[in-house]
Amino acid sequence: MRTRRQVVVLGVAAVVLAAVLVPLWRERHRVVDRSPVVAEGATVLYRTTHLLCGCREEREVAVWPELVGCTREEFMRHLAGWTLLSFSPTRVEVERQVEDMCPDMVRYRFLTIADGRVAVYYGRSREHLLLKEVTQVDARQLLPEDRELLEQGLVVEGDGEVERFLEGLGD
Repeated sequence: MRTRRQVVVLGVAAVVLAAVLVPLWRERHRVVDRSPVVAEGATVLYRTTHLLCGCREEREVAVWPELVGCTREEFMRHLAGWTLLSFSPTRVEVERQVEDMCPDMVRYRFLTIADGRVAVYYGRSREHLLLKEVTQVDARQLLPEDRELLEQGLVVEGDGEVERFLEGLGD
C-alpha cells in the first residue's frame, strides 16, 4: 500500500503536469476563426427590386472604410433591411425589395397612342412601361404632326409636363 506521503506527491505531480500540458494541448487544438472578412478595396453590389413596377436597380460601390475587416455577420448588422446574396473578402452582394416604383417611373412619363386615344405611361422606355392612364383625347382629332409625334412616343418629365402637353394639343 502507498503511504499518505506518496499519494500527496503523486497528486502534486499530476497537478504540475496538468498545468504544463493543458495549455500546450489547448494551443495545439485551438479553434481559429477563419471566417472571411471584408478586405480593403472590396466592392459591394447593392441590388434593389421595386415591387410596384418590377424594375431592378444595381449599384456597385467601394466598401465603406468602416466595414473593412468585418465578418459577414458584422457587415450585415450595418445593413438593416438588406439580404446577403454572397460574401467574399473582395466582393459582397446584397439585395432588398421595396414597395415603390423605380426613380425612372416616378420621374418620367411616356406618351403614345393606344386604342385610338392618347395614353400616359410611367417611365421612359418602350420596353418597360406601366400604364398610368388612357386620356379622353381621341387620336383622330389630333393634328398630323402631334399624331406622328405620339405614334413615335414622347418622353416628358413629370405629370405637370403631361398636363401642359395635353392642353397644347388643341392649339
